[in-house]
Amino acid sequence: MKFANAPPQVLSNYEVLQHSLSLRNENLQLQKRILTGGLRQQHEMRKVYPVKLDKEKEELEELPSDGDERLEDEAERRGISDDLVWVQDELIKYLCSPYNSTSRQTAQGVIQLADQLQDYQLTKAEILQICNLASTTAVELYAVIDDPDTRYHPDPEPALDSIAQTVSSTLLSSPSKELNEFLQPVSLPQIHTDSKLDVLVSGVSGISGQVGKGEDQEYVHEAEWGPDREDAVDDEMDEGND
Repeated sequence: MKFANAPPQVLSNYEVLQHSLSLRNENLQLQKRILTGGLRQQHEMRKVYPVKLDKEKEELEELPSDGDERLEDEAERRGISDDLVWVQDELIKYLCSPYNSTSRQTAQGVIQLADQLQDYQLTKAEILQICNLASTTAVELYAVIDDPDTRYHPDPEPALDSIAQTVSSTLLSSPSKELNEFLQPVSLPQIHTDSKLDVLVSGVSGISGQVGKGEDQEYVHEAEWGPDREDAVDDEMDEGND
């Protein structure tokens, strides 16, 4: 038995996305082989027990060659976890979401970015964070780099702007086509008007119009709950007792 003393290796979001996509493609192949294996078994059973309907026979005639039978048996033994497939799909959707720039990164771009960031006195963790977040503004970099004012004294803005430009130069203008099925459209929040609020505003406008010029208008507000309501109830009870 060997005990590994090496520190754990970290992965960038782009590497995680590519690995998840490869696992998803593998799961799709497994599903296809499991389905084909089931159809092959039905076809063999119907050879022994013929089916009268010719249509059902024709559907089972187009099967892969017998050389793929071994792969189908292996896929049947391995099986597919629906929970794992769901986790992988949700992870891919998260990495392809509008607030993540992972879908606009490339392998060459990430390598180039990590290499160029070595010139800015950054730690490995900071380089990884910048690669993952793809920070393209100085404000975002302030949240990633530890104490940039001291590190890039006396003026940190040129260094931060240079890092932001370096990040922007490694990003694609739009996600790759293979990720289109995972991209989620950006929906703007809809503002719903309250009809009760409109009636209240129109009522107040009508009251204000009835008040003559130079006259004082008194507004009385009665609290429906809270300490103000409790104090008002106590005052009424005291007056009743008197």
